[in-house]
Amino acid sequence: MISVAFRNTHDVVEEIWSPADLDQLRPEPDSVTRFRERFADMGGLTGEVVFAASGRQALRQLLARLPRRPERRDVLLSAFNCPVVPDAVRAAGYRPVFYDFSSVRGNVDWDQVATDIGGSVAAVIVSHFFGAPADAEALRERTQKAGVFVIEDCAHAFDASIRGAPVGSLWDAAVFSFNYGKPISLCGGAALVLNAAALRGISMPCREADESVERDETAAYLKALSAGRRAIAPVVAPLDLVRRILRRMRIMTPLTPPLASGFGPLRAALGLASLSRWREVRAVRNANADLVASCGIPLWHVTTGAQPSWLRLRATLRDESVLREASTRLRSRGFRAGNINWPKIDPDCGPAPWARQAARCGIDVPIHQNMSADEIAFIIEVLAPLVEPVT
Repeated sequence: MISVAFRNTHDVVEEIWSPADLDQLRPEPDSVTRFRERFADMGGLTGEVVFAASGRQALRQLLARLPRRPERRDVLLSAFNCPVVPDAVRAAGYRPVFYDFSSVRGNVDWDQVATDIGGSVAAVIVSHFFGAPADAEALRERTQKAGVFVIEDCAHAFDASIRGAPVGSLWDAAVFSFNYGKPISLCGGAALVLNAAALRGISMPCREADESVERDETAAYLKALSAGRRAIAPVVAPLDLVRRILRRMRIMTPLTPPLASGFGPLRAALGLASLSRWREVRAVRNANADLVASCGIPLWHVTTGAQPSWLRLRATLRDESVLREASTRLRSRGFRAGNINWPKIDPDCGPAPWARQAARCGIDVPIHQNMSADEIAFIIEVLAPLVEPVT
């Protein structure tokens, strides 16, 4: 039995389910198969769907199984990125080579990226950050002629599209994450979608975890998640306050949700329950994002013809002092808000001025399905004077 109560402290992204839902789940023998089929159907995915223990594992295993050519050891990826992405590239035996944005809102000059594709490039990773699809169509001709694989990083995006084509189906392969803070969180796990004929059927080892193992893992996951949410509550219990001080002094390490050891029937059953509510949740997240944008607060770049599936609000403020001001006000009301994803970029990135500014001055703010109208209004009140208006 999992006995964890989440306080209403408004994390950056919150789950579609509650711990009570997880307690009541009774997986069926075919839960994994049914979730695979339902996930593909709702996401508009036609490739082969393979489950993995984590997104980083899926990416590393995919890259390690690409057709090997000794002269091709480079993988192009965004300079603004989760650290696990370049780490997975290195672990697979490749060298990460970084491209910059062309503005702090995450635009990419894909024509320029195409010119960077030379004979040493094996793959390009296109990331759909914060639920906004990245339109990299300008890469198509060059990558096809050069025999370069294009991989979509869909960790932040599900059920988004560009000109009617769903993310995850646009290129040769795609990686989706079911970890904390993702569109559909299942206490860990990931999905790899293999679209290219050359990739389908490749061996992707991931054991199907037993339900008892998944129960233990999700209990540890929820314990860490609950501790993190207690730490950001506006009114903190004395013991939690002591823990918060010790963490700030770096005497105590915060609990982090553990990675899954596999993907099995419990996570699949939780996935099916989440998908049954997905469209309603997506509509609320998008409506909240639209309301914020209508007040002149610029969201992450959305290309013409794209339909986002917003995960969180990400705005780049004028400088770090303004960022601290906004974060302090929002946290005083119990929101997990601040420069969370990601304040630093990889040391091998080179200049990358736009990515550096987006990383240094960016603020992550919740717009998820558990937010009230008053809370969205407060976020707008805080941020509107601190950002440049959309022009």
